[in-house]
Amino acid sequence: REHGVSWGDLLRGRTGDQAGTSTIRRLVFGMGTQIMQQLSGINVTSYYLPTVLITSVGLSNGLARLLAACNSVSYLFFSLIAIPNVERWGRRNLMMYAAAGQAFCYVFITVLIRYPELEGYQYQKQVASASVAFFFLYYVFFGIGWQGVPWLYPTEIISLSMRTKGAALGT
Repeated sequence: REHGVSWGDLLRGRTGDQAGTSTIRRLVFGMGTQIMQQLSGINVTSYYLPTVLITSVGLSNGLARLLAACNSVSYLFFSLIAIPNVERWGRRNLMMYAAAGQAFCYVFITVLIRYPELEGYQYQKQVASASVAFFFLYYVFFGIGWQGVPWLYPTEIISLSMRTKGAALGT
């Protein structure tokens, strides 16, 4: 408490004797990683995956729910892979490569789900079914790069005197 920073000083960029620490910039980076994590679409994808698999891919209700459950288990597994490797691979690299991988997957999912809507297209079911692999791959990228890193990053870049408030703002 002795060395703590008030909310007013924190938001004005004043951190006491630690002038020049780019307080506001660090706060924005910390909050930005959390915002980007949510904007990646993971919650929407997780929630609506069975519905998309039923309506857009044409799978049965049971199979769609089974694949969504398997996808969640693989997501958990790949989230665990990132824990021992975050120091080796680096936080920035993990987030950048995972974001690129997620974008790649969403482009392919969009294309593969769009083709079956074309009238007279012969391989509608096969092309739509191929999108399931990219849903799985999307979860792999998110689990490795975006599941845990945005929770670590704010507390690591924010100075000690403002860490609790900065982490609270990030969350």
